[in-house]
Amino acid sequence: MSNFFLNIFNFFHHRKPLLYLLLAVIIGLLAFSASKISFVEDISSFLPNNADNKRINEAYQHIGAANKIVVRIACNVHNATDSTQYELSEVATRFAEILQESDSAEHIKEIMYEVDNEKIKQVTDFITQNLPYFLEEEDYRRIDSLLQPQAIEKQLKADKEILMSPMGGFVRNVILNDPLHFSQNALKNLEVFKLNNNANTDNGFIFNAKGECLVTITSKYPVSETANNKLLANEIYNAVNQTQTEFNNEIKIIPFGAALISITNAEQIKNDSIFAVSIALVLILALLFYFFRNVKSLFFIALSVAFGALFSLGAIVLFKDTVSIIAIGIASIIFGIAINYPLHFLAHFKHSSSALRNTYCDKDNPQNEIHNTQYALRNTIKEIVNPLLIGNITTVGAFLSLLFISSDAMRDLGLFSAFLLIGTILFVLFFLPHLLGKRSRKRQR
Repeated sequence: MSNFFLNIFNFFHHRKPLLYLLLAVIIGLLAFSASKISFVEDISSFLPNNADNKRINEAYQHIGAANKIVVRIACNVHNATDSTQYELSEVATRFAEILQESDSAEHIKEIMYEVDNEKIKQVTDFITQNLPYFLEEEDYRRIDSLLQPQAIEKQLKADKEILMSPMGGFVRNVILNDPLHFSQNALKNLEVFKLNNNANTDNGFIFNAKGECLVTITSKYPVSETANNKLLANEIYNAVNQTQTEFNNEIKIIPFGAALISITNAEQIKNDSIFAVSIALVLILALLFYFFRNVKSLFFIALSVAFGALFSLGAIVLFKDTVSIIAIGIASIIFGIAINYPLHFLAHFKHSSSALRNTYCDKDNPQNEIHNTQYALRNTIKEIVNPLLIGNITTVGAFLSLLFISSDAMRDLGLFSAFLLIGTILFVLFFLPHLLGKRSRKRQR
């Protein structure tokens, strides 16, 4: 392998323009390929996606409550009164209007801040008109008891009392269609008459047990699409700030939902990854600067790793259209491994150059210095190729083993890490020796 790379070095040594052209073409193709990547922020992609888990995750993504965001509207004052509830209903209406106006991209599938009695009427009419489809065995036994004369008289009296109560307007249509309440169990299963113990309605608006007005927002996207849900979340928070400002900050609006939690988790992972990688890079660069004592070596190391990252992004498109940006953020720690390749090459080259300078007495001769540099480069390639390749193959193989894990994000992590290391070592062995050029003759400790 050392002879192979030495022959390549000798070939391009006298054809530098061809080498730079080849490098420019490769960078251009990789950049074009990397631009085709679609990044996703699905934190659930770290979960196993075998047949059972995939079915469960898909069901969770599409159930009714998963993509709903509940907004609680409350007063900042402690002595809430009936007039306060009326004011909160105004706030809910205004908040919904602002949100609907700002949702030009149509991220919202549905927003509910007031109970639609017409829809409830349509549901109850459908149940009563198609009652036989909803009856069970025990319903027939109950109907037999309801058809007794005494039971009929008792039920009609109860209907009269209900119609004369404030609730009469709400259930009037149901009683007219089903005066003996044959559909009671079917409607009860739908909880038409029974609201949650923690919620009640007032003038069509929903309030919880604490007197907070509730607004429900249904996202157009499943919970996993954190990028699109983040755009919706920004619209919601902007509407929250505008509404609170219009009402002189006398009310507080608190959104909550699985989509917002997913966004927060994804952001936290990205921020933690960036923070950890930043600290690592600062420490690594400080150590490298202390060792090399020049910025040029740091530039070559950074250039090698940057080429490896571009190579990884450009090559991964050949296998996948979408890549988890969270996995790539985590894979940034692999930069610490990739740095080893240019580091070993430069350190070995530095040692070889110093040894040659100490050998020849006429080291101040520029021609001799150029000759020594070329000899040091060839000697470095010859001695370091096999250790670098063996270390690279074993490390890349370890990361490629992540492809056998039933998790999309872990596969992205394995592919990005493996291609990053491959791209870095290719740059170090093919291009870096020609970029080093003439070394400075200044003696270094």
